[in-house]
Amino acid sequence: MSSIERPEPHPPESIRRLVFVLLHIRLIMAHVNCDLPGVYLVLQRSNTASYRFSTFRHCTCVFAETIEYPIVDISDVARDMNNRVRLKEFMAFLVQEGIIIFFFDDVVEGYLALNDIVACAGEAPGSPVPPVSCVFSLLVGLGVILLIVLCAIFLSRHLCLPILARSLKAFAQLRLIESSQFHAIHLHCVSVLLLLQSTLYVGLSAATTNTSFARTMNNPVKEFFHQAPLVQMVYHCLPLVTDMLALQGTNREVKRVGTDCIIGRFDRILRPFVEEHIAEFRFMLHTTSAVINGSCAMQMWRDDGRHATNLNIVVPSDFGPLLADFIIDTLRYDKVADTPINHAYTKVIRSHSEFQRGGLKITVSEALGEGVFKVIMASHTTADMTLMTAGGMTVFYPLWTSRGIAVTNGAVLRPAPEPTIGCMSQEGWEVKSCTSFMDGPCGLLCPALWRNVADAGRNALIFEWDHRFPMKRLAERSNVIWRLSQRCANPECPYNSITNGNTCDLPPKPMPHDLVSIERQKEIIEQHMPKYKETYLGVLYATAAATPQIVPIPLRDGLASLAYISHLQILHWVDFLGRNKHVLGAGRNRKTYNVISDPDSSPWAHAFTFFREDPLVYAPPNALIRNIANIASNDADVTGNVLVVKHVHGDKNKIVDCNQRDINAINVLMTRALGDAEFWA
Repeated sequence: MSSIERPEPHPPESIRRLVFVLLHIRLIMAHVNCDLPGVYLVLQRSNTASYRFSTFRHCTCVFAETIEYPIVDISDVARDMNNRVRLKEFMAFLVQEGIIIFFFDDVVEGYLALNDIVACAGEAPGSPVPPVSCVFSLLVGLGVILLIVLCAIFLSRHLCLPILARSLKAFAQLRLIESSQFHAIHLHCVSVLLLLQSTLYVGLSAATTNTSFARTMNNPVKEFFHQAPLVQMVYHCLPLVTDMLALQGTNREVKRVGTDCIIGRFDRILRPFVEEHIAEFRFMLHTTSAVINGSCAMQMWRDDGRHATNLNIVVPSDFGPLLADFIIDTLRYDKVADTPINHAYTKVIRSHSEFQRGGLKITVSEALGEGVFKVIMASHTTADMTLMTAGGMTVFYPLWTSRGIAVTNGAVLRPAPEPTIGCMSQEGWEVKSCTSFMDGPCGLLCPALWRNVADAGRNALIFEWDHRFPMKRLAERSNVIWRLSQRCANPECPYNSITNGNTCDLPPKPMPHDLVSIERQKEIIEQHMPKYKETYLGVLYATAAATPQIVPIPLRDGLASLAYISHLQILHWVDFLGRNKHVLGAGRNRKTYNVISDPDSSPWAHAFTFFREDPLVYAPPNALIRNIANIASNDADVTGNVLVVKHVHGDKNKIVDCNQRDINAINVLMTRALGDAEFWA
């Protein structure tokens, strides 16, 4: 990552505070499949008998009528009198409706707190909850008739009185709101559709109904978000690009203005490097399937006003010369003498070139096949695993990245990475060597878990602002898998093989090779903790076995269902990793064959995929396959174990269990296929 110049001054504090008041948006980004948050105005509604409110330890509460963020200096926000009036109307509306706004000190922590509340809805009765005597005393004072009326009101909104009482008392104990403010009140829910369409509110009002709420909502709010200058001001004060994308869901006009602002941010970041050739540069990125990472990508993710001086580009194999010619001939850069490839990238980069023009530098890294993601996943830290195209962005480990945490990649620990590389060289990053900093288990963020680039989940945030330059399709076509470390060092993580004796390091040493070791490995799979969610049956040709064996093949740890054949944890039976233990293509050392009984017949309904061990592990020759295929010479022997998986013909991701009847067909198929020297050599 490049050096960074001093940042420009932030927007006026009153503007930034006002934006936070109006737009602490809870990100509901179904179109990006991401669990990353924005603002939290919390929906409290459930039939459960218990809540765990300790999750609100990072939360403060602000009433609209006692707002802590001043908007007195309206001139900082808008010079136009009409805009000032609309702002005042908007804030007055919040006061009138008694909206309470929950501000989390850490928006990511806040989002996780919301998830905890939802998860607690299924807890068993009897969980400890705060006493409710204070709230019940208020209800008793209303009398029997008033109590009946209140019950009818609450039931009409599908709310539970015990939950309301416990909730109010819990909030009071947390000093979120004073218990004296709970007289003659009730909870009601207002949808994001009425205000920001990305936010959930809990309203507190004695006389307001959902109908009147919707009716009074129209004027000030609608006027505010139909003023392009105000909307642009809001967009420019949102540092995270994900917040900008969330705000686009308000209405068509806001979406149009937002798209222009996001594209404008992209242009502003890159214009110093490409000047008037921004359109040509976009086209070149698209046609070469190149991506941008490093400081420019981080600037797009979180705009803090700094100016990057280094543009890092990763380009697929064979496209490096084309991009280099464009940089030299069109952008007028001078090529610097080729620099040696950093040790972390020697297995994934073919060449590395630098181009200089004044104080600006462009670097081009040409990948060694299998697209650009192997280069990205070999980055020194999780924060450096960020890339963008002209129309979208992918951020791996977005929760850590948004908090300023960068966990080092185990692939670069030997030798130790230089402190001047990537995010290690930048201020504001907490660089961690393991996940021991987490308060509790790692969960899906465990560095020892294998991940697919194509998977959507908490470890990968993929979103687009211009679908003409797709980002999602680029990721979905990737077959790269990676992990940060061979072992987890977090003592509270269940995937730590040192503290948890029922999990195991893979691949086993030595590999299962005969009937005894195969049965032992089956027991290890059965006793594995946490339990594997699903298990399929395959056929193993072990090096010293007398016959092929039906063996269980579980899903990888952390997965609940199979979406790709690469989700299978085949390392129990074959070591396909070779020397690269962290980043590799999922398609390596595997081959799919269809069964055809004779040249005129159609294929079977099923096909078979063969997995073999990497040649660089120098496994012993397979005596079982030698006997089945009648191999005569030593140089023709197949080395290592071979695992066979059955699946639907034409779709290797739909796995079917193997059985004893399949073994004869596999034997015949393998004997015919041994002539494929590229795979079996």
